[in-house]
Amino acid sequence: MNISVSVVLSAVAVAVAGGQAPSQKRAVCLEAGATAIPARLLPIDEAAKQPEFFTFRARLQVAVAAKDVDAVVAAADRNIKLGFGGADGIDRLRAQLIAPDAAGVWKAIARVLALGGSFKGSSAFEAPYVFANWPHGIDSFECQAVVGASVLVRQRASPEAPSVARVSYAIVQNLGGKDLPDDWSAVRLAGGQKGFMRSEFLAGPTGLRAIFNLRQGQWRLMALVAGD
Repeated sequence: MNISVSVVLSAVAVAVAGGQAPSQKRAVCLEAGATAIPARLLPIDEAAKQPEFFTFRARLQVAVAAKDVDAVVAAADRNIKLGFGGADGIDRLRAQLIAPDAAGVWKAIARVLALGGSFKGSSAFEAPYVFANWPHGIDSFECQAVVGASVLVRQRASPEAPSVARVSYAIVQNLGGKDLPDDWSAVRLAGGQKGFMRSEFLAGPTGLRAIFNLRQGQWRLMALVAGD
């Protein structure tokens, strides 16, 4: 999926700079022409609508949990797309799965498969749900979805810090932050309130995603890509 860099409303620049007029607080995630931020992006998993695909994915999840390289490669299309630079194919996939730093790759694939998804027609499935069902008009780079219920937003990037809010499946602006621990993210809620969340509870449409297609009666993993 090609996601072009959106034209962000001027409110984003004001908010990031630290100023927030009341009328600007709801605009932080909107692309030009959009008028409202959905309150939530609820999780969805349509895999069970097609038992053959459900079984295929379940077997793939077992293989990923076991770090079974051969089984994962067997589930993939020979020409699986792995990025936007042309380094694709099952040999490249195998190399990624056996690399010394492959632990992060395995964890990322497991997360994608665990976060559901949706069918696009009868012969295509996209995962995770935050990619497959990202709301039209919401900036794909500025914002992410909270993938959990009653997730705490804290005053500081620490589990001991006081909480400022609880959010469930909300869309938030990810403010980044160079000095934050790797497992924390600075966020701004739709109402303008700032805080910090565990990064594990955030996911967006430009993160790693999987595309499956039905080819000659068999499901295949056709793409495993991240970015735009």
